[in-house]
Amino acid sequence: PTAGALIYILGQNVGMPDGRSNGLPLLCGNALELVFLALALGWRYRWITDEAGRLRREYTARLEEDVATRTQEVRESNESLARANRDKDRVFGIIGHDLRGPAQMLSGLAHILSANPGAFSPEESAALAKEIEEACQTQLEMLDNLIQWGRMQSGGLRLRSQAAAEIVEFATSSLAQLARDKGVTIAVEVKPGLIVNVDPQASQAVVRNLISNALKFTAPGGSVTVAACRKGTWVEISVQDNGVGMSAERLAEILAGPIKSLDGTHSEKGAGVGLIFCRDLARANGGDLKIESAPVRGTTATLTLPAEKKA
Repeated sequence: PTAGALIYILGQNVGMPDGRSNGLPLLCGNALELVFLALALGWRYRWITDEAGRLRREYTARLEEDVATRTQEVRESNESLARANRDKDRVFGIIGHDLRGPAQMLSGLAHILSANPGAFSPEESAALAKEIEEACQTQLEMLDNLIQWGRMQSGGLRLRSQAAAEIVEFATSSLAQLARDKGVTIAVEVKPGLIVNVDPQASQAVVRNLISNALKFTAPGGSVTVAACRKGTWVEISVQDNGVGMSAERLAEILAGPIKSLDGTHSEKGAGVGLIFCRDLARANGGDLKIESAPVRGTTATLTLPAEKKA
């Protein structure tokens, strides 16, 4: 029963007379019913208002959080792009400078030989040929680095299974003559059965750069050891030399960005992009590069690459 009906029944029970007077209880009941309805509607409105306010606050908070997250992502992306552009400019600036040097040397040597073809003894001709060979080797090395750097920047790396021994063999064989000419021994200690999931060309370029760098800063009579072993889900390829080494400050400068390269122990030239180039290529292959060095005590570069997952 409604509130009006309840009051009417109550009035009948307490002896209220019928007739015109019995409209009062109904009127009071209807009034109370309206009051209860108004209270219910008020409570309902209050609840809806509070719920709408809560939802609005939550939405605003999520929106602000999303905006802050997107803003941070855009800021980091812009900073990364700006850093990449700066590194690109410095890489091209340094390599352009270092490519020009060997090219000018080749031009000068060719002019000397063409202008005086019979003026040199066999020994002098051999020495000139050796200089030409070294200049060409420097240019080829830097051009290969440029090619691999371009592939990395354009997303052209393709990962596949590759034996670590093959990567090391390619790098060491291409530098074997350089090591013999300088009188530096290259020792290889690669455990069998090591398979990595990498871009073969990029990985070979990294290992070759690391060995070339080690030879460059190792004096005649020194040694370079190339080793590979498995560490959990990774394969570590290390290149250790007993050369001149470098200070922690110099290492930090090299890894912070491309810088002008120092000459080797036999005045070998090279671009100052070696280690940072190798580190970026290693990371593009899903790995990393760690360098440990100290003056006079030599340098150890450890390339970490993802091992092939066992079936």
